[in-house]
Amino acid sequence: VGLYGPRRFTLLQASLGWYLKSVTIAGTDVTDTGFELPGSGTATGAEIVLSARGASIAGRVVDGRNRPAAAGVVVMPSDRRLWMPYARQLKRVETRDGTFHVQGLPPGDYWVAAVPSFTGSGTDEWQNPAVLDALASRAERVTVGESEAVEVPLLRLP
Repeated sequence: VGLYGPRRFTLLQASLGWYLKSVTIAGTDVTDTGFELPGSGTATGAEIVLSARGASIAGRVVDGRNRPAAAGVVVMPSDRRLWMPYARQLKRVETRDGTFHVQGLPPGDYWVAAVPSFTGSGTDEWQNPAVLDALASRAERVTVGESEAVEVPLLRLP
């Protein structure tokens, strides 16, 4: 079975705080753009760098009465060109007591939004650019550097 055509490296699971820092092939940075795998299925000169210095974003979610709320939290890059399924800058977490902590983010600018809980939702629909666009319109903007921990202002459920 040969693999060829457009490809993108993703890190689906990592230890807490780790993130995919870079992917270069033959000296070209393809971390967020992907690359074309030739018909031979072989890419030479590839370098994949992981870092234990991922940024983190934490905060609290409240309901309309200012009570801690069980919710989902979506962190998305502010650069809409990066809104691709399984992008390294795209994360979601659940909170049961109103607090959340998202780890393993690359440095950058992000939108952070609270949504009703994801529990029982087996789909990845939350990664759809139309869904992300709707969330961004009411999200908090955050900038993080490598290894930086940032706390966002209170998030409210819609």
